[in-house]
Amino acid sequence: MLRCPLRCPLRCRRVPLLTLAFASRPSLAISPLTPDAQQRRTLGRFTRGHADNSLCWDRAGADGFISPIDAHQHPMPFGGPEVPFSTYTDWFIKQGTVFSVFMGIGQRIVKQNASAPDCCYYLHCPTYGYPVIPMPDSDVRNAEERLRHYKGEVAQRLHLTLSATFPNLQRPAGAKEQLVELWERFPRTFTWMGELNVFKHALAGSGFFSDLTGPRLTVDRVEAGELDELFSLVGAPRPSGEHIPAVTLHSDMGCDAYAFPAGAGDGVHPLVCEVPEEEKRAAQGQRAWWERTLGEFYAGFFDEEGFPRDNFRKIQHIHVTDAIVGRYKEVKFVWAHLGLSMELTSLHPAVHARILASFYERHATNLWSDLSWDVLAKLNFMNFDGLPIEAHWSAAASEDLADDALFDMRAVSAARERLDATWAAVRPKVAPTITTLTGPTYKLAVLLSLLHAYPERAITGTDYVASFGTHDAFPGYTPLSGAPLSPEAGCHKTELSHAQQLSDTSSLNAFFDDEAFSAIVLGGNFFRVAGISTTFAPPPLCRADATATATAASTASTASTSTIPTIPTIPTIPTIPTIPTIPTIPTISATSTAGTPLNAAAPQQWGWAAAVMCAALAAAALLRSVARAGSRSSEAPGRGEERAYEAWPLAE
Repeated sequence: MLRCPLRCPLRCRRVPLLTLAFASRPSLAISPLTPDAQQRRTLGRFTRGHADNSLCWDRAGADGFISPIDAHQHPMPFGGPEVPFSTYTDWFIKQGTVFSVFMGIGQRIVKQNASAPDCCYYLHCPTYGYPVIPMPDSDVRNAEERLRHYKGEVAQRLHLTLSATFPNLQRPAGAKEQLVELWERFPRTFTWMGELNVFKHALAGSGFFSDLTGPRLTVDRVEAGELDELFSLVGAPRPSGEHIPAVTLHSDMGCDAYAFPAGAGDGVHPLVCEVPEEEKRAAQGQRAWWERTLGEFYAGFFDEEGFPRDNFRKIQHIHVTDAIVGRYKEVKFVWAHLGLSMELTSLHPAVHARILASFYERHATNLWSDLSWDVLAKLNFMNFDGLPIEAHWSAAASEDLADDALFDMRAVSAARERLDATWAAVRPKVAPTITTLTGPTYKLAVLLSLLHAYPERAITGTDYVASFGTHDAFPGYTPLSGAPLSPEAGCHKTELSHAQQLSDTSSLNAFFDDEAFSAIVLGGNFFRVAGISTTFAPPPLCRADATATATAASTASTASTSTIPTIPTIPTIPTIPTIPTIPTIPTISATSTAGTPLNAAAPQQWGWAAAVMCAALAAAALLRSVARAGSRSSEAPGRGEERAYEAWPLAE
C-alpha cells in the first residue's frame, strides 16, 4: 500500500479513467530520484582520479540519500522466470544504483509431485512437497546473462559484482569441487559468495530444519572443520587468479514466532519456534561465552543455573555464527539483515545492539552487517505506532529485559522524537515511492547509536528478488486445502516495486551522521569489503558553505546539528550496562546546501507525478494486483504482504 503524496486517501475511487490509463504509460519513469539526480549517479562520481569524484555529494539536496550501492539483491527467483536482465539493469540505472552485488539465488523450489500446482516463492507453498534445495543452477544462469548483456552503456553506468550462492553449509560436501567447476566455466567472474544460509527460519515450512537439506549446523560441527574445504578457497587470492574476498551469511539470531498456515511443513507436526533440548544443554555448558557476549543482559535469557529460558529461542543461533566468523579470519563476512527476520521482531533492541557490538569488537577485522531487506524498515525501524517506549521495551513489556535499569528509556525516547523531525523534513523527497513507513521507532534510535559508534561496519542493500512469475502460471499451494496461495499478482515484480523497496531500505540513510553516511551509504565500507577500494572511493560530502567534507572522517556541516542534537550510544564492549546519553552527534541538516529547507514543497515536477501515482494506486487498490505485488517484501511476497500492508499502520 503506497501512501499518496498529496494525501488523497488510498480508498479514493473517483479517479478519471483517462488519468488511470495515462498513469500506466511506460514513458512515465518511476524513480525515487529526479531526472537530474539520476544523471548525477555515475561511476565517475566514485572513481579515484576521475574529476567527478571530487564533486561533493549533496545528501540534503541534489544527490539525496537513496542508496547508490545495492550489495544484496537477487536477480534470480526461487522458482519461475526472472525479470529480464536488460530490464532489471535499466531499473537500477533509472533509480540511481551504481554498484550492485548480483546474488542469483542459492536455492530453488523442487516440486516433488509433478502434477501439483507450480510455485514461484516458498511462502506460497510452505510444505515438504516443495522443498527449497541448494543448487548452482541460478549461479550458472546469472553468469550467462551477465556475459550476454553486461556491456555497452550498462557496463559504463553500473558496476556489477557476481556472487556464487549455491553452497549448502548444512551439507558442505562437494561444494569446493562445484566452486572450482564454476571458476573453470566462468573464469574470474565470481568475486563474492552468498547469501549462504546458516539459519533461515522462513524456510522451516520448506524443509530447512529437516533431513531434506539438514542436519542443522552446530558449534561442534564448525569447530570440527566441516566447512574448512569450502572456505579454503575463499578470502585470500588463489594462484589461478580467482579471488572471492567476501561472503554474505543469512543467519537469523533466532526466532520468536511463526506464521505458517496449518499443515505447513510435513503436514503432521505443527511448525513452532523452539530450541532443541540438546542445544539448550550445550548453551548451559558454554556459559562463559554467553556471559561474555550478553553482558548484563545474560540474566534475561538464562536462569540461575545457567539453563536457557524460553526467550533464548530469539538468540539461539548466534554462537554458531560467531564460530564461523571466528574460524575463517581471512574471509570478510557480511551478516545479512543485521541478523533479523520476519520470524524475529520482538528481540529487545538493547540486546540486539549488545550482540552486534560484541561481535564487532570480537571480529574487528572480518565482520560487517548489511542493512538489506525492507522488513527491517517495515517491521523494525520505520514502523512507529505512537505508543510510549514503556509499552514495548520496559522490563514489564519485554521478557528479554530483567531490569529497567539496563535500558535508558528516557534517553532513547528523546532521541526517537528528534529522529521524527528529520523524517518530517526528508519524507517529501521520497513520498511517491515509499510504502507503509510511519516513522522512526525506538529500535532505530538504538541502532543509530550503535552504527555511529561503529560506522565502518555496515553496508546497504535491498534484498530485492527479481521474480516474474504470474499467479495463473504459479498459483502456489495451500496446505490441507490445496487452494492457490499465491496473491493475485503472483510473484510478478515491477519497476514500481523495485523503486519502493529501494526507497524503503534507503529510509535509514536519512538519519546517519556524515561519517556514517560516507562509510555506509557512499561505499567506503563496501569498496573495502569487495576489494575494490584502490579503484573506487566515496565522493566528499557537501557542506552548507558549498565546500566539501573529507570522506575518511567526515566533518559535520555547520547546519547539521539542528535536527538531532543528541543520540544515545552504546559504550565500549564488554561493558554495556545501559545506553547513556552522549554529546551532540551531527546529522543531516534540515537545510540543503542551497539553503532550501528540506520540508519545503516538493519540486515542481513531483506535482504531476504525485497526482499520477495517486491515481494509479487507487486503481491498484481496486484491482488488488499491482500494488499488492509491487509493495511486498522481497522475501515475503505472500505472508509479508498480509502483515505489512493490510494492517496499516504497522505496529512497532
